[in-house]
Amino acid sequence: MEGYMRSSTHMVNELARIRKHHREDKNEVVDEMCRQHKENINQFKEILDSAGSFIGELQHMRRVMEALVHSYNMEQLNQPDEELR
Repeated sequence: MEGYMRSSTHMVNELARIRKHHREDKNEVVDEMCRQHKENINQFKEILDSAGSFIGELQHMRRVMEALVHSYNMEQLNQPDEELR
C-alpha cells in the first residue's frame, strides 16, 4: 500500500510539473507573439511616416515644376515676335 501511495504521489507531482511547463511554454509563445506584434506596429508607423514625407516631397516638387513651366511660358509670351522666328 505504501508503494502504491508513493507511486501515486510521484505521478501526481509529475503531472503538475508537466502542466506547469506547458503553461510556461504557452506564456512564452504568447509573449513572443505580442512582442512581434508591437514590433510590426512600430515598423508600420515608420512606413506611414516615410510615405507621408515622400508624398509631401512629391507635392513640393510638383509645385516647383508648375512654377518653372509657368515662368517659361510667361517668358515665351513676353518675347518679341522677331525672336520667335
